[in-house]
Amino acid sequence: MINSDGFLGNDDRGFKPKFGKRVRAEKTPSLSTLRRIRMPSKRKGYYSSVRPTSRPHEFSRRVVVKARIVKMTKNGWDASQAHLKYIERDGVEKEGGKGELFGNEQDFERESLTEKIPGEKRQFRFIISPEDAEYIDLKQFTNDLMGKVEKDLGRELKWGAVCHYNTENPHVHIVIRGIDKDDREVRIDPEYISHGVRARGAEIVERKLGKRHLIELEGQLDKEVTESRVTSLDRNIQKHVENDSVDLGGEDVGKFRRERLHERLKYLQRLGLANHKGGYQWELAENWQEELKSIKVQDDKMKVLNAAEVDVEHRRIFDTGAVSGRVADIGLSNELYDRFYMVVETPHSEAYYVEISHRDFERHGIRRGDIISVKSGTESWSKPSDKNIQRIAGGNESVYDSAIHRASIAGDTVTVDKMTIDADDYIEAHKKRMASLVRYGLATQLSDTSWAVDPALIERLEMMDREGPKEVKKFGKETGLTVQEQVSYRGNTWLDKHFDGGGEKGYAKVGFGKEAREAIGRRAMFLQQELGIESSDQWRTKKLTELEKNDYAETLQKQIGLKYRAATEGGRREGKLSDTGALASGRRYAVIMNEKTQEFSMLPWKKQFDNYQGKQVQIERGSQGRWMMRQISMNRSRGIGR
Repeated sequence: MINSDGFLGNDDRGFKPKFGKRVRAEKTPSLSTLRRIRMPSKRKGYYSSVRPTSRPHEFSRRVVVKARIVKMTKNGWDASQAHLKYIERDGVEKEGGKGELFGNEQDFERESLTEKIPGEKRQFRFIISPEDAEYIDLKQFTNDLMGKVEKDLGRELKWGAVCHYNTENPHVHIVIRGIDKDDREVRIDPEYISHGVRARGAEIVERKLGKRHLIELEGQLDKEVTESRVTSLDRNIQKHVENDSVDLGGEDVGKFRRERLHERLKYLQRLGLANHKGGYQWELAENWQEELKSIKVQDDKMKVLNAAEVDVEHRRIFDTGAVSGRVADIGLSNELYDRFYMVVETPHSEAYYVEISHRDFERHGIRRGDIISVKSGTESWSKPSDKNIQRIAGGNESVYDSAIHRASIAGDTVTVDKMTIDADDYIEAHKKRMASLVRYGLATQLSDTSWAVDPALIERLEMMDREGPKEVKKFGKETGLTVQEQVSYRGNTWLDKHFDGGGEKGYAKVGFGKEAREAIGRRAMFLQQELGIESSDQWRTKKLTELEKNDYAETLQKQIGLKYRAATEGGRREGKLSDTGALASGRRYAVIMNEKTQEFSMLPWKKQFDNYQGKQVQIERGSQGRWMMRQISMNRSRGIGR
């Protein structure tokens, strides 16, 4: 069923289909097994009537379906476009090529999925994996399936799909737009998503491959006896559980099934999830199926670590603490939710499996070969903006409305912690906070500008803090340069940190540790011979910082045709504000370009400059030597200090 977040299920792992439906008593389908999935009528504007679909039975071909409904908020739309890029990425086709997006028309165009459609409230994502997919044409299967879905829903849909062959279970990703070809809103009944799509897929596979034979079913069950995941055998065991105890001696079990279930319980005992009490009586651990799912998750992560091409002695799953090293591998841990993992190889002959959110992955632009740091920590569930949200909602029948909030602000700026912020940017920050509160179950989005808010918002957040702070991972990109590129870089690098205190001590003699050791020696030689800087020079960092900045300024000067003038020369500067982005050292600079004087200046970036991107500003040094920045316009100026 679809949960409150609009998702099916709660599987946070990578897509690995798990077959094994509950075995039914009948061995062949009959007319009595047909059913009709009920849906609201067209008059209500939601769904169309659905044709009968047969229930799966033990000889049915199995099709795994995972689905997610994505709301088309601003963040949702951005995520939908990122999702397309992910499913089209390199390495997913049969020959390792780029994913090919296709649809139900010969003249299908990618733009049908990338163009915004007015009134679109949601999109539907599916991952579908037919059993024995390697023996069927997956693209034709998808077209046949979507044809049946369109007939069932009584409408022509806008959809696209990409077939993936990069896992042990070939599967197809399908995206369905929330507006059909007749510009009507698309809503699909949860029952049809949960069961109807799977049943239609099974029908198509059975037409091509026939029903499963008894020998196939026997082979599947024998395999499930020793699998570290929840299987059809476990669901059968659960039917006989009473007060965490199982008695397989009853007549309703059957001799053939009893022996196989007994063997399965022996395996669960080896996992510490069951205890044999004698005969066919067993005692199960509390929450044993959840524990089994957890074991499967850990096993999947270890498989990724073991497959990574790293020369290390230890492979671990990152949970808490701190890790620093080179990104040896990157992948999607969950294709449905666009969640990533990294394999981080440290110089100490260790490799860590580290999960990373889509947001952090995009924000840091992480690639293979990057040197990164990861640190676990905690933070409060509450934010300063929550009091503003509750105040606005409290005067508006528990609805936070960003338009009302903006109207309550006199002028175009807001002062927060002695920092002046553009009022519109201030409201946007509150809207982003609302997205988090929705995820926490403390708010419901009503429109693009309004949300229903829990009347006890502050109290609920405080209670969440008392129960335990929010666990977070903090990522830092040390550099985007490879170890070899750092050796001759004219600026500060990760390698330079090792000159202060002999940081390379304890580095492994193989793998990344060996490579780093050798590179540190070559780096010291380059600094001395090419740049005239001793590795032990106390001003080394400052000299390299200035060198990197001047090199960048020289390059930028050629690109934009303006003359570089150091910010320290003369008095104030005026011009349009932009920024360099993070340089290889990790440093970032503000760039003030003046078209009138044909000059530009640079100074270290500060977070408060974010609100002035692309705007006309004025900078000058304050009485204490700190830079002051002001936004300037024809009629007024306003400033922030730093």
